[in-house]
Amino acid sequence: MISTATRGGTYTVIGEQLARILEEYEGEEIGSVTAEESAGSVENIERLVDGEADLAIVIAPVLARDPRRDQIRVLLSLYTDRVQVVVRKGAGIKKLADLKDQRVYIGKDKSGAKIIATEILRRFGISDSSYKRVGQHATYHDASELLKNNKADAAFIVASTPAKAVSDALASDTAEAGDAEACCILLDLGRKDAKRIEGEGGERTGLRVQKIPARTYENQPKPKHTVGAKALLVSRKDLEVDVVLEIEDALFDNISALAEAHIQAQDIRLDRAFKIPMKLKIHPGSLKFQDQERERLVIATATIDGKYYQVGKRIELALRQNGIPARATQTDGSMENLEILAAAHRPAIAIVQYDTALASHWSPTIYHASPTGGVVEIPRVKGLRRIATLHEEKIHVLIRRDKFPKAVERPTISILEGKDVCVGPEHSGTRLLAEAILRHHGIDYNRLYLSVPDMVDRIRGGEIHAGFFMSHVPSEALKSVVHDPKNRLLAIDPQRVAPLLGSAIGLSRIEPNTYGAQRDGEPAIETVATWAVLVTRDDLPFDVELITRAVFEGAGFLGISATKKDMARDLSSLPLHPSARQYYEKAGLLPTPVPVDWLTIAWRSLAILVFLLMGYQGFATWRRERTGAKFSKDILSVPLDANYEHSAEDLLRIRRKVRDRAQRHFWQRGQLDEARSRTLVELIGEKIEVAKFNLQSSLLRKLRTFRTSELDPTLRLAHLADLEKRIWVHLENGELNASQHQLILEFIRENGQEAPDPDGKR
Repeated sequence: MISTATRGGTYTVIGEQLARILEEYEGEEIGSVTAEESAGSVENIERLVDGEADLAIVIAPVLARDPRRDQIRVLLSLYTDRVQVVVRKGAGIKKLADLKDQRVYIGKDKSGAKIIATEILRRFGISDSSYKRVGQHATYHDASELLKNNKADAAFIVASTPAKAVSDALASDTAEAGDAEACCILLDLGRKDAKRIEGEGGERTGLRVQKIPARTYENQPKPKHTVGAKALLVSRKDLEVDVVLEIEDALFDNISALAEAHIQAQDIRLDRAFKIPMKLKIHPGSLKFQDQERERLVIATATIDGKYYQVGKRIELALRQNGIPARATQTDGSMENLEILAAAHRPAIAIVQYDTALASHWSPTIYHASPTGGVVEIPRVKGLRRIATLHEEKIHVLIRRDKFPKAVERPTISILEGKDVCVGPEHSGTRLLAEAILRHHGIDYNRLYLSVPDMVDRIRGGEIHAGFFMSHVPSEALKSVVHDPKNRLLAIDPQRVAPLLGSAIGLSRIEPNTYGAQRDGEPAIETVATWAVLVTRDDLPFDVELITRAVFEGAGFLGISATKKDMARDLSSLPLHPSARQYYEKAGLLPTPVPVDWLTIAWRSLAILVFLLMGYQGFATWRRERTGAKFSKDILSVPLDANYEHSAEDLLRIRRKVRDRAQRHFWQRGQLDEARSRTLVELIGEKIEVAKFNLQSSLLRKLRTFRTSELDPTLRLAHLADLEKRIWVHLENGELNASQHQLILEFIRENGQEAPDPDGKR
């Protein structure tokens, strides 16, 4: 039996969901499970000591000062409970000292709320006789009704946020007849008074200063200062070790199910769940559980509501079915995952953004001219190795339309100048890339680090202007917000982010009508993309070949739509794990080795013989002349005909070879002297400019053909869309410069707008 608390608080919600999880868990130790309401922490302790309950949720300061605490053992720390003081607007209560002579609900007699509320009131000189206590037997839900019915002036509700009883009291539809607004507000204790309650070092009360973020509740536009403490899952002292092991296994296997009941469950993380406050005694079963977990393979993912976590949980199941003990854990994202790998306290694999992984493996200069590396310390992982590429993901920049009523037809993130912008969780790869993008746009903005659910809630509430998030397209986790036409997605200026582009980050687009936030007729959203990759360290003490096979063979089950070839894509800048390579080779996923070219071998053997006969200098001179002549011939053979669209690409490839052969480091280099190399490069440069101009002319001619043709309007727009995609490829390949690309892009958009309407008037 799990003893919880009064209806309207968090303990009942979490306790009832935990009971369902334990009841359904396929174990042998737990048996049937029920959740029972109680007055709160004090009664929960009493029930455990008397043997009436097996588990309970209590707040740490109450347990720490209870003389029966030696008969109780802590299983784990859950989340933070906050003291929430709800007051009637007409009561004139502006601060805690104003509660004197008021009608105050402080919780039931055997509740932790009563002990904490009494302690707080006494610190402000309000004794038990200085106020009128109401609702001695009322639940939190009842306390909300007392406030709404003018039978109480204030109520202490000690619970995590958001608490249903507080939501009910602050909601607009709870206002009395004739009132335009809700009857109640959430009292701000103020930082000074909150510090006073906390006491010296926080040791006197066990309560710590906390902040309830703005818009946690309806009609709460500003953040509120308060105090809070950890809520703990505790048990009888004599609860069997095997039962505790099974309880904690079930709980950590089903964190997402617990979070469905209350968002605070997202705070229950393996790396901090066993940091028990106030020197309370931990259950031996929890100590044994920690020992067992150190032997498991950690799968570091991201927040519970994201794709990384969903994929991670499925990888966990796939690995367990292959005999590998694994546990997926939620994190802030890529940078925290790299911290887990770098620490090497436990064997781990992790899902990270490819750009962040490269920055960790090589250096922050993956972001080229961006000063990101000097702002964010990217965890360096010794021996970071790649296992698989999971999926492509793109930057989404979300705003509410009504916050930018004068936004142009094709707004870019430049409109975020001076605005409040969420760049993702603090330890995420999203944050790293978002900050780099904003810097390259030259934007001065107010930075916020928020989880995706918090970001969405605050954008909806109008508290912040915009938010960045990385996602596979279409984003399943964010359907409700990206499909809402009240919102819109902002584009990135490709020219501004050009220094970021490379092997890890590429230009991409979110096509029209992908989401409901893109209204009919609105253009595609220009953005950037990278990949989500599964990585580990080269010293992982598990069978990486088996892990790789489980991921590749179970791609459909994992929710990965990519083919095996896509999952094995050549991201050679990040080394492949040797054991993963063994799977790639057996599965035929690596490039086919080039067959032996005996003619080349014979030629090189002859060259060596010539070298020996002629001496180095004579041979080197002969080789440079031969190489120069060959390159000259190759350059002249590139057609500049306007009908051939790849002239610039061919010339760029030759220029790279010329520059490579001019370097004097290895046998195959140094085949050109500096003067000959410079001459060839200048010749290539001239031809490239001609090739770019010819390509531009060719594309414009095709556009004019579309303009004058009698094609069906729909078909014409389809042709234009296809042509637009092609010019992006030409830009990325260096076959067009930025001004040419912009000229053609504007011409395409102009033609798209001038398509005949259904009535044939235009």
